Amino acid sequence: MDLPGKTEKVIRKNMRGVVVIPKLRFAPDAIIVDLVYFDVNQGRTNNLSLVLSWRYRMNSAFDPDPAVGSGAIPGFTEWAAFYNYYRVLHFNYDISLTNNEAFPLVCVTAPTNTDVGTNYASTNELLGQPYSASGSVSAKGGMDTLATKGHLDLGGFIGNSVQYSSDSTYAAAVTTNPTNMAFFNVGFISSTAFTAAGIMARCRLVYRVLFYDRKIVTT
Repeated sequence: MDLPGKTEKVIRKNMRGVVVIPKLRFAPDAIIVDLVYFDVNQGRTNNLSLVLSWRYRMNSAFDPDPAVGSGAIPGFTEWAAFYNYYRVLHFNYDISLTNNEAFPLVCVTAPTNTDVGTNYASTNELLGQPYSASGSVSAKGGMDTLATKGHLDLGGFIGNSVQYSSDSTYAAAVTTNPTNMAFFNVGFISSTAFTAAGIMARCRLVYRVLFYDRKIVTT
């Protein structure tokens, strides 16, 4: 809210020690915000298969989950009203998994710069990818839960921050996904075929997003 010049002077005179924020007639030229996306799924499964996997778009705050057409992360639409473009700078994940199957599983998480798709048939190959992590989950009733979290600087993952920040294909208009995509994959490997029970997953993803190219004010 704009403060009249006279009112602002009174605040400065009578409330010493209070920081007066400079008046802005609109949004700043660019802004960096953290947006949180939750994905809670009670029954992920790939019935009769030995693998189960899904993925998120790491550098798209417009539509993070390609499998369901999830739509924008909460808060994205509001910031998009002020800016024309966005670029995701950092990707954070906090994932809790519970095995509902009667047999153990190996879990793997791995970022990739190509889309391997849903229920990737060669999920075990993800174990050899840079920044990958893995863990074992016992059968239901045992040590059947697993928690994993981490942080990815997308500039470092793609190459370096200068390259990433200057490549427009990793950014996008606020109405679409970037042309070049980076993905975060969550996968499971089993020696016994999955049943309908599957696994329960809670994924909390935090996208640090740069919004820029401020929109022109219109009436």
